[in-house]
Amino acid sequence: MGLKRGLNISPSGVTWAEIKADDLSGQITQTESVPIAKGLVLPSFVNENIPDKDALKSEILKAIPAGKRKGDIALSIPDELVRISLVDFDEIPEKREEVEKLILWRLKKTIPIPLEMVKLDYIQLENGEGMVKLLVAVASSAVIREYENVVREIGLRPRLVDIASINTLMMYQKQLPRDAYFIYLNNSAVGVAVLLNGELTFFRSKIINGDLSLAEKEVLSTLMYYRTKASHISIDNLYICMTIKEADTMIEKLKNAFDGQVVQLTQPEFLQLDAASGMPAETLPATGAALRV
Repeated sequence: MGLKRGLNISPSGVTWAEIKADDLSGQITQTESVPIAKGLVLPSFVNENIPDKDALKSEILKAIPAGKRKGDIALSIPDELVRISLVDFDEIPEKREEVEKLILWRLKKTIPIPLEMVKLDYIQLENGEGMVKLLVAVASSAVIREYENVVREIGLRPRLVDIASINTLMMYQKQLPRDAYFIYLNNSAVGVAVLLNGELTFFRSKIINGDLSLAEKEVLSTLMYYRTKASHISIDNLYICMTIKEADTMIEKLKNAFDGQVVQLTQPEFLQLDAASGMPAETLPATGAALRV
């Protein structure tokens, strides 16, 4: 098993994780979480996110043990930095760069930054009804560089950069049913994903700033929106992973509102811990990111 490392940066803290892993199993060898002062990380799609880079670097160094501050790392960042959309086309060009130009043209009125500053990625979903369906993620290249530069200045190389919800989802994906709703909820934001045939086909994130009622409203409205958009699809399983204190309350609210099975996810089945204390929820995005590289 090779060593893999991940770092999650959020408004409430930074978490570092180290894992021994291969394709079949993994073992968490070390984790460290450090709370940070309010205002050190200000998630925004448009504006500056890290007003005091040196102060944030100091907090990151507290989380990463001496001797492990060089080499590759997977970076997990706040959900708010990336917007994910489903885009349909009758057909698309063969060259990826031409597809990206087409996507930008389609989304230009919804992106609040100059198009030359957009960092874009997409995956092609299963074609349906004669259309080419793309799952598209856009972010500000300047904002992403803020996070990358902080870890680079420490001596680390960010090999993967993705949002907390997606990193956490990827850690659980193998143990979920092929058709499922997945929710990741922390004090800052809630992300709702839809898996069909084992593939991510829909994702939406909403800033909640600690408002649990807003999180509940967003989850239920997203489920209603997706059910309306894809009325021919029936999904009976909802899985939720949370880092909030009111987790039990949220589970009960969802059980009362969702006509299906609601399951709270804990430690992933294929992961082992050196310690017997269980897996702290705040380590999930960093661990999930590490497992992807």
